[in-house]
Amino acid sequence: MTTYRIQVEFSDDERAWIARCDDQPSGRWIVRYVRAINTLAVAPLASGLASEVTYESQSVFDRMVGQDRLLTYWRDKFDTIRGSGRALAAELSRLPDGQPCAALYQAVSESDANWLDTPLAAMTIKANAIGEAESFFMITCVPDPASACGSGIFPGRTQPPAAHPKRFVRTSSAFDEITLCVFYLDGAIGLDPEMVEAVAQVREQLPGIRIVESSFQNASGSPRQGARGAVRGLWFGVGVP
Repeated sequence: MTTYRIQVEFSDDERAWIARCDDQPSGRWIVRYVRAINTLAVAPLASGLASEVTYESQSVFDRMVGQDRLLTYWRDKFDTIRGSGRALAAELSRLPDGQPCAALYQAVSESDANWLDTPLAAMTIKANAIGEAESFFMITCVPDPASACGSGIFPGRTQPPAAHPKRFVRTSSAFDEITLCVFYLDGAIGLDPEMVEAVAQVREQLPGIRIVESSFQNASGSPRQGARGAVRGLWFGVGVP
């Protein structure tokens, strides 16, 4: 059998990552797959597929076979993703056993601010003796895709993906203010002064807010005492213009 190399250009970071893979032919295909995902383009995958290449997923029973079937699937899939407006990213990664994979992230909505926290799936690829991709296997359950160790390398992107800013609250027409309640103890044990100090630091970080501090009291008007002293409540009222 004649062996040959499929000619693909890789960046220095990509070559270094491939060199660290025990299965370098598979590592090269992972880079190509990640580039296709990050650019939503079939071109990185269009050459070098084995004639009977397969695509399987743990979450789908259908097994796709053949170059034309896979390329058509990817084109349709990329068109759907492009039209959905949902953010998508792929990262060069490794599974816990060291196998190279593509960690896949996708937002559930346009306002999803947590989509880069945990990969939803991981793609593994096997190459044959002449470097062709012979199988694509999508992992969605076992091992947990969240166990994939990312490299911080996102082929096809000039900059790493960024999530939307995480907003603590979404304003509405009926929104007036938000109140944050902080409770701490001012008793005698060592932890209590640390809690008081932490509350003081919070005050410094929220200049200009309205602060109301109060002790819980019993019916006689005196602080409700226990073995650890009075329980105090600190209300931070944050008004929204």
